[in-house]
Formats: sequence, C-alpha cells, structure tokens
Amino acid sequence: MALLRRYAFVFVLLLTAAWVMVLDRPIQQKGLTIAALSKFFSPFVGFWANEEARLPNYPVNIPTGRLKQPAKVVYDSLLVPHIYAQNLEDAAYVQGYVLAQQRLWQMDFIARASAGRLSEILGRGKDDAILKYDLEMRRSGMGFAAQNALQAWQESPETMPIVQAFTDGVNAYLSYLTPKDYPVEFKFLDYEPQRWDPLKSAYVLKYMARDLVWDERDIENTNARKIFGPELFDYLYPEHFRGQSPVVPDTAWDFNPSKTFVPPHLGRPEDLISYRSEHRTDEGWGSNNWVLSGQRTLSGHPILCNDPHLSLNLPSIWFLVHIVTPETNVFGVCIPGAPGVIIGFNENIAWGVTNASHDVKDWYKIQWADAERSAYKIDSIYKKPTLIIETINIRGEATVYDTVRYTEWGPVVCTDPSDPRHDLALRWLAHDKSNEALTFLKLNTAKNYQDYLDALQHYTTPAQNFAFASRTGDIALWVKGLFPLRYPQQGRFVQDGSLSENYWQGFIPNEHAPHQVNPQRGWCSSANQHSTGPDYPYYYLGRFDAHRGRYINERLADIDRATIAEMMDLQNDDYSIKARQFMPVFLQHVQEKQLDTLQRGWLRDLKRWKYRYDTEDAMPVFFKLWFDKTKSLAFDEMQRSDYPLPMPEDWAFLQMLIQAPYHDIFDIKSTPAQESALQILTNSWKETVDEVSAWQEKHPRTPITWPGQQEHAARHLLPGLKGFSVTLWAPGDKSAPNALGTTLGARPRTSGPSWRMIVDLSPEGKAWGVFPGGQSGNPGSPYYANFVDAWSSGNYYELDLWKSEAEAVKEALCTISFF
Repeated sequence: MALLRRYAFVFVLLLTAAWVMVLDRPIQQKGLTIAALSKFFSPFVGFWANEEARLPNYPVNIPTGRLKQPAKVVYDSLLVPHIYAQNLEDAAYVQGYVLAQQRLWQMDFIARASAGRLSEILGRGKDDAILKYDLEMRRSGMGFAAQNALQAWQESPETMPIVQAFTDGVNAYLSYLTPKDYPVEFKFLDYEPQRWDPLKSAYVLKYMARDLVWDERDIENTNARKIFGPELFDYLYPEHFRGQSPVVPDTAWDFNPSKTFVPPHLGRPEDLISYRSEHRTDEGWGSNNWVLSGQRTLSGHPILCNDPHLSLNLPSIWFLVHIVTPETNVFGVCIPGAPGVIIGFNENIAWGVTNASHDVKDWYKIQWADAERSAYKIDSIYKKPTLIIETINIRGEATVYDTVRYTEWGPVVCTDPSDPRHDLALRWLAHDKSNEALTFLKLNTAKNYQDYLDALQHYTTPAQNFAFASRTGDIALWVKGLFPLRYPQQGRFVQDGSLSENYWQGFIPNEHAPHQVNPQRGWCSSANQHSTGPDYPYYYLGRFDAHRGRYINERLADIDRATIAEMMDLQNDDYSIKARQFMPVFLQHVQEKQLDTLQRGWLRDLKRWKYRYDTEDAMPVFFKLWFDKTKSLAFDEMQRSDYPLPMPEDWAFLQMLIQAPYHDIFDIKSTPAQESALQILTNSWKETVDEVSAWQEKHPRTPITWPGQQEHAARHLLPGLKGFSVTLWAPGDKSAPNALGTTLGARPRTSGPSWRMIVDLSPEGKAWGVFPGGQSGNPGSPYYANFVDAWSSGNYYELDLWKSEAEAVKEALCTISFF
C-alpha cells in the first residue's frame, strides 16, 4: 500500500500522458481522417468559437489598399449583403470578401472536388471511394476544362479584371483569418484554408457544368442495341414523345439549315462495355422557368418565374447578393466561388435559367498502335497522345501518380486493360475554351432585349434555357449553348475513334438555336422538355422531361390575368401529370379478383387520389412504390450486373402499357410463367401493400405520409456530418412543378427547387425569392438554415432593389466600410 501511495503520482502522470497522446492523435472514421479531439474541443480554437449571435460581430472598417474608391456592405435582417461600390471591379472585390466571410469552406471544398483533390484532406476513403472520385475527375479532364476557361477569361478585358478583383477580395478576408475563426469543417478535418486564385473559380463553374450534363447514356445505349437488336432497341427507346409540349412549339423554321453528311459506315464498337459510372448525376435534376407578357398578367406588365432544381445541400448551392454601382443595380443569387449574379434581376430586366438537357458529351473507342499505347489511329495515320501526369496527394499516405492520355477527341479515361472502360476517349464541349462568366456579367448590367442577346453570344455550355423579361414589355426565351452539328443519332452510341468522319461537323449557327421573342400566345416556358418538336431540322439528343413542361403549359394557358400569388402557387404545385396518365392504365390492367381484402381496400383509396403529392397524404407513397416495382419487373432484362443498360423513358413505358400489354418485354425471364403487363401490375400491387403493411407494423404510431417515407433532407456536403443536415418536410415529386425527390443509395441525395424567384416587371415592380438553406455556411450561425421553414411552406422573402445606402441602412443588421 505504501508503495502504491509512493508511486500514485507517477501512475496518474502516466495515465494523463496516455490520454493526451490519444486525444492528440487524428482519428480515422469510415475512411476519413478527422481532427484530434484535443484540437477540435479546444476552448481556445475549437468548434466552440464558431457559435454566432443573431447580431453579427463583423469588423466595421476594412482597409484594403486595393479599391479604387470606398465601398460599403449593408447586411440586412436575412444576412443578405447589399454591396455599394463606385465601379464593377470594386463590387467584385467586396463580393469576394463577403462570400469568403460566409462560405469559405464550401468554396474550398467544391473547388477541390472539381479538381480531384479531396484525397488531400479526406484520405483515400472507405474502399478507396474518395481516391476513385479524384481519379474520375482527373481522367475526365476537369483540369483541362478549367485551364481553358481561365485562358478565355485572361483573353477577355471585360472578364479577367472582375475575376481578379473577386479573387483579391477572397484573399483579403483570408488575410484577417486566424485558426480560431476557421469555419468548423476546417477544424473538424484539421486542415487550413489556402489562398484563392482565378483557377479555383473556373473549377467551381466547371463543377456546375459537369453536374448538368453528366447523365448521358452512350455506353448503355451501345450495349442495349447490341443485346436487343436495332428493331427492339428502337421500340424500347424512341427519341420523341408525341404528346410533348416543347420549349419552342413553332413548326415552321424560317432558315436554311446547315447540311450534314452521314458516313457510309457508322463504325460502332462491336464489344459490350461493362463500365458503370459511380458518380452519375441524379435523374430528375432540372428546373422550371416561365415568363408571361403583360397581356397575360393582372398588372399589364411581364412576370418572370424561375426555380432551378439541383441537389439540396447545406451550405446551400446559392447565395443571395445585391450589387449597386453606377453601371447596375442587380439582385439575385450567385454561386459561392464566382463573381456576379447568375439568376436575378436589375432595374431594367430579369432573367432565369433552366437546364436544356442537351447531351454534349460523346465517347470514342480508341485504336492503339501497340500495347504501350504510344500512338492512336485516325484513318490511316497514327498520332501520339499527349501525356499528362496527374499527381494525387493522399493525406497521410504515399502520393499516387496517374498518366492520362489526351487524344484529338479528348482524354482517355482509362488505359488499364482490367478496367472495362479502357480505351474510351471523352469528347466534351466543356473542355473547349469558353467564357460563360461573361454572359452573366453582361446580364447583370443589361438594359434591354439587345443587351440580353449580346450576353448570350458568349455562352457555350452546359446548354440552358434563358428566359427574359424587360420593364419595357419584351419577353423572350433562347435555348442557348454551342450545339454540335451531328448526323442523325451521332453521339447516341459509343463511336469509332479511328475514323475522322465521326468528328462533329461544326456547330449549329447561333441564329438557328430554338427561341421565342414576344410570342403570340403570351408566354414562354421551359421545364427540361425537348427544345423543339421532331420537325426541327437539326439532330440533338439528351435526357428530356416529359411531365412538368406539359402541366405548366396547361396551367399558363388557363390563366388570363396572372397574379404574383398564382405564380407562387404554380411554383409550389405538387400535381403530377405523370400520375394522372399512368393511374387509369394501372387500374385498367390490375386483376382485382386476385387481391385480398386489404389489397382491394388500399386500391379503393388510391382510386380516389387527386394526383397531388401532399405532405399528409399516404396515396403518393402507394403510387410511387407501385410504379417503381412495376417498372422494375417489366424491364428486368435491363437490370444486369455485367453490362449497364438504360431503362426506357416513362412515357415510352406508358405507350407500351397502352398499346402492347402482352408484349414479350413484360415477361419476367426468371420465372417459368409467361407474364403480361396485367400480371406484373397485379403482383407489384401485392408487393406494394405488403411493404407498406410491414412498415406499419414496425411503426404502429406513425401515420403513413409522403414526406415521412421519402427522407427528404438538405444534407451537409460532408456525409459524416449528419448533425449539420436539415430534414425537409415538404410536398412535391420530380414529376410535379415542385420537383422534390430523393435518390436513395449509399448516400441519399435530395434534389428539388434550389432557388425560387418571381419578378414583377412593372415600373414599381418587386421581386420575391427563397432557397432551402440560409446565407451563412456556419452551422453555428442562426443564418445557416433559417430559410428552410419558409421554403417548405411555400413562402417567399421580398427582395428590394435599394438604390441608396440610406434605404438599406434602415433594415441593417450591420455595415462594413471598405477603403
């Protein structure tokens, strides 16, 4: 005992030292490297310091030495910065500062994700998932695309000074930052923010471009045509929906189209391709926009509405900003990491964008000269690829090097013979030098239709539907981008990269792009449907929505004197034209005699459903489960583990159910019986009721509701930080104007209206907007997710174009002066 007392102090000291060693070690969790607990919980620099009060404690005066003239930021009650500057460069500088102040970690993370540099901060991840992601981004040429965008900016005297000023503003904020004030994610992951540069802004914009065009089906279509044969392939995968309501409905095209030639042999690869992308864009991402002329509104002046449907993350993809200079007075949302307003309005015009869904990515099979892949064949000539060595630093591990071969088509995504993707080169329009940033900078200062048209001339990719309205009464919509001039079905399948005849044959002339200006019907609209009808003289392809655009046009046709309230209702409308069309067919085919009492009871309830995805209704749950199970059983042939195959479009599925319910495609190959659509619908209804009943048994006190079954959430960009995510209890479905939907998988992802905006273009007009998040990127801020309740309930905030500081100061939380 005496000995124990004598050495007690030593024991305590050793125990304390052991705990210190444990607490000081970085933690490995689910493949991620996170900060040591001692650092993260430090009372001096840990996460405690990130708690923010409702009244921000920002510096009042910021000496910069960079501005040409003094500038000011007035933060209003929503933490929206109203930037007052004497020129556009100074405004961009201040915008860079406030974006870094509110969203620094998000900017850093998205730039890294685009550049394939996540392994530097996260490690290789579980099952090498993060390393594989980085390799995918490098091999797909994201760096090549960003460098070419930067070069285009540097060649533009209108763009580069703005981008550089924005960069200097970001770095000005970084110069004041201490470890105590680092955003909490830097502390959690234990790394430091790096200085910003213009290339990072290019990476941020290319990340958006990739998200909006990555859902192509070249490989899947190639496999399907090979497996099913041309005749069945054409039946299963028609390109045009007869009942569509295209963006531009005109059937007479007043121009002489450029000619294309069809090669004598199309040269498609003969082998099946088993590559399945691990990072495919969620189906259903899109947007709505429409603009009404004064002849269709109660005020007699145009109204413009826009709601882009993107991944609903926290921090939000968007940031509200108001910029006032002698050149402009513009309000809207920007992308953290890039200057200017992307969707918004000024004193003269308003504009909004939706994804046009055109496919501008083609895959080519390369024919090499030898096993070393030292040269590739085009016609009778062998050319040497350009070798780019990608250096991937992995946190806590040895560096990985990857050699990417660039051909005339683009980068070869993989040359490992064990990888089923090997020897496919990617021709992607986003690799080309282009200056989309200038389009938005010009829209910010545009005063009329001609200025809008001039701005669009600089836009290349991803293809977007640009809606426009002016206070002088003009409305318009252009489907804008650079569109490859292709022969019919070129780009729909993997092409032979050894034949020069498979090059794109130029581009569709700008003036031939689908568009409307002051149409007779009194409105323009788009919702990711086909840009035109099949009579358009140029071939294009993509993944087009068949539901929302038809319903929106139906509603707009019925409104003669539109009000702002009606436009808000339409943006939040949860009615599904898809359900309206499928339900009668489902009910006609289901064999009720084969159902038990419970199954017939639920079916009777479903028959009374009004096709709305309301928050308290159970019927949407039954319909979605029934639809998904039916389609899965109907197209069991497409669900192979060896070769990826595309699922038929929903509208093509409906056509098959109506016209050929006994077609062999409905037979389930794994059963001895010969099934028809009737039996499939009956079986899938039984499975639906069984699944819901099993859920009810596990949750006897919880009612069946649509949001309760869908796991809708605005999730933090880091999967491990569930506490920084927010549940979204809201109505809607991907087939409804309020296009809310969750894609399940290893990491569920919710997509939907990421920003709702309505602008009244009357002389005294106002604007309204909301997004599911908040202005701050700090989870410890009251402004992190304070918009969510308003967004979920369909409410909006008024957006005021305060021209003078004095007007803004009346509503100010705080002000910052820059000099």
